[in-house]
Amino acid sequence: MFDINGLTEEEKEKLMLLARYHGTMKESIAGILHKIEDEKRTLAAGRKTVPRIRIRDRAYPNVTVRIWDSFLVLKSQEMYVSFSVDRERNAIAKGVF
Repeated sequence: MFDINGLTEEEKEKLMLLARYHGTMKESIAGILHKIEDEKRTLAAGRKTVPRIRIRDRAYPNVTVRIWDSFLVLKSQEMYVSFSVDRERNAIAKGVF
């Protein structure tokens, strides 16, 4: 158990200073987390239209398809295919041309 009465006045002042600093940091963290959530919402709102990549001829193996922050490496040759983002899975989905 922590005994505050056994501390000197100087130690008590330092402890109070640390407690105030801790409170300030907690408020700063809460503010930053709130700003991050706002930025995520703004970014998601800006992505209303889902981009689509359409390949008419061929896409070869080991080609990386990247849309926003999702990517897919092709394992085999693909022909007449399209790629778009599946928002529910946050992954790239393959579809018909």
